[in-house]
Amino acid sequence: MKLNKDIKIEVHSPEHSAAIQRRLFELGVEWLSGRKGTLHLDSPYLYVESGVMKKDIDRELFIKDKATKATLDDLYNPLFLTNDSCNGKTVEIDGKRYKLVLEE
Repeated sequence: MKLNKDIKIEVHSPEHSAAIQRRLFELGVEWLSGRKGTLHLDSPYLYVESGVMKKDIDRELFIKDKATKATLDDLYNPLFLTNDSCNGKTVEIDGKRYKLVLEE
């Protein structure tokens, strides 16, 4: 599964940043430089725009940014990861297939 939206994430610790970055790499995201190693672990804000990860330190910019706010848990949620309607679709996560059904 790939990440199909622009997101912003507030980071709480270097360990949290590393976990977020590892998951983003699994979703096909890479740093602007093309690297896929954990970097900038002390940066408080991470962004993904068109599959490219960026970092920042400015809280005001984070608040104003129009990207979807995300959490590490969101990065494991198939409904969050896709932009289109998921009802009836099948997704594969970690080698397992899931059929998505939206309940009313």
